[in-house]
Amino acid sequence: MAKMLLGFGLKHGDVIGIMAYNRYEYIETFLAGGRIDCPVVLMNNMFSPVELEHAMGPGIRLGHFRATDAELEAAESLVVVNDILNLQFTSGTTGRPKAACFTHRNILNDAMFVGAAMKLTLADVVSCPPPLFHCFGLVMGFLASFHHGSSIVFPSDTFNAEKTIESVINDRVTALLGVPTMFFAQLELLNKHKDRFGTFTTARTGLAAGAQVPAQLMDIILKRMNIPSLLIAYGMTETSPATFITAIEDNEEKRLHTIGRVLPHTDVKVVDSRGRILPIGQRGDICTAGFPLQRGYWLDKEKTQEVMHVDEQGVRWMHTGDEGYLDAGGYCYVTGRIKDLIIRGKPRLLHFSPSISLSKILPPFRLT
Repeated sequence: MAKMLLGFGLKHGDVIGIMAYNRYEYIETFLAGGRIDCPVVLMNNMFSPVELEHAMGPGIRLGHFRATDAELEAAESLVVVNDILNLQFTSGTTGRPKAACFTHRNILNDAMFVGAAMKLTLADVVSCPPPLFHCFGLVMGFLASFHHGSSIVFPSDTFNAEKTIESVINDRVTALLGVPTMFFAQLELLNKHKDRFGTFTTARTGLAAGAQVPAQLMDIILKRMNIPSLLIAYGMTETSPATFITAIEDNEEKRLHTIGRVLPHTDVKVVDSRGRILPIGQRGDICTAGFPLQRGYWLDKEKTQEVMHVDEQGVRWMHTGDEGYLDAGGYCYVTGRIKDLIIRGKPRLLHFSPSISLSKILPPFRLT
């Protein structure tokens, strides 16, 4: 695939766009682009025509010739760790998509630490229903599995609760990934068809991420889906995406009620509206720094400076816009949004009111 891209006339720094469902060709294109240092842009399948036109920009028609092994080696020799590997679109606080730029260092390290938190090994089988055009599916799904040598299963082109459940059972999945709405859909089917599906017997861990995960939902997943060490990951597209994650060793209170602690080589602070650091236990804007932070928005310095601020020590901080606090052990509790924001069409956004009981959303489950 890398030779084919070179044969099209692509060279170091040229940008490749891909719009597809969860298919192996997606992974081939991503890896090939990274191999010759051509950043791969993930096009959201739900983009409107206007958004897609903005994302595409001016295109060019390329020729084709047969690239040689020597040409491939020459292209590979130009790759450096801080080159841009991937562009992912995020709407942020506006409806117009912005392309967050990620280096090899950003997302490969993020994937490594997320996989390490799940303790992935060569023996694991990861089920990844989240889309590859989203950072959850690409980084925390595919790249985490790829780094640790685990097998990965894409149950369907787009999310299908029934096929996901069947895959967990038939493929003997050991790690199940999903956003809360995906787990909701699976729980609903499991509740309706107890005799057909039975109980999961192989899933030992997984990730619930992409949105706020209520403790009540986590508890139901742990018990009804029999996933004893399901973890919560937290972050945003601009931070590769994960900056916090719970641990398999955490007690139940921490795994149900917190987003865990920051990843290695990542810093966190909680600040007030004037940017002053708040003490332990006080609520404020959660900010992160370190290797996960994006290079910036593609060709948009102004928008980059709006969300990423450099402090007196020269450290770049990403302001998440989420309200929360840290406890003495470094665990973070998210309590709300600084900016009340809803973005349609993004699997990462699902807002719950503390006054809403999940019993009003899901039918009761009998744990037998």
